[in-house]
Amino acid sequence: MKSAALIVIGDEILTGKVKDENSFVFAKTMFDRGVRVFRIEVIPDNIEIIADTVARHASVFDYVCTSGGVGPTHDDVTFDGVAHAFSFPIEEHYEAVQYFKLAQQNAGRGDVVSSTQMKMLRYPTPCTVYFIKPLWLPLVVVNNVYVFPGVPYLFETMMNGFAHLFAGGRFFRETVYTNLSEIQIAKDLQLVQTNNSDVAIGSYPKMPGGAYSVMITVEGVDRDKVHAVAQELLPMINGRMVPS
Repeated sequence: MKSAALIVIGDEILTGKVKDENSFVFAKTMFDRGVRVFRIEVIPDNIEIIADTVARHASVFDYVCTSGGVGPTHDDVTFDGVAHAFSFPIEEHYEAVQYFKLAQQNAGRGDVVSSTQMKMLRYPTPCTVYFIKPLWLPLVVVNNVYVFPGVPYLFETMMNGFAHLFAGGRFFRETVYTNLSEIQIAKDLQLVQTNNSDVAIGSYPKMPGGAYSVMITVEGVDRDKVHAVAQELLPMINGRMVPS
């Protein structure tokens, strides 16, 4: 089973100025690709902290994705941090520059690249870049580290467009809903989980007044086993397979 981690980079997340939306997109994409997410970590815009976090995760997980810190301003230092993690130089990327110039020309802005724009076109070297239209900003891959932008629209567009780069196995999930409380179903869930250690059973309560009280998920790599455990739970917790 392949493993993955996400490093969310940005003081704006840690100070509550911006809400992190990318962790959900990342986790869902990895689940759909059969890759197990073991870590999602939020860190500040600090080169040393980025380098240390990237180096640690890259040595443990198959895929390490970063989110944020790839823009033109002084606090965008993700590429510097990733380069530092692997002791790589930062260099202008010829292919990215040419792609950017073409995008500028097509938009009627000419082909001049300013020093501010060039900051976004200098990457740890060696690296691999992947482009997706209509975006000019590429996905930059350094060893097993995938550097994504932090803007949610860009992150989601690129994560969806490059999902094929993340190859795992396959996970299956079935969901059971009940109007009973977690206190009422806790013992039954524990019993079924103990007897079926090869699946993961999760329990998630909902605020009162909704279509259900608790959502229970059964996840695993064996479709038949996941289905069997979900069916076993249904009568035990007065459950149903749809929320309404």
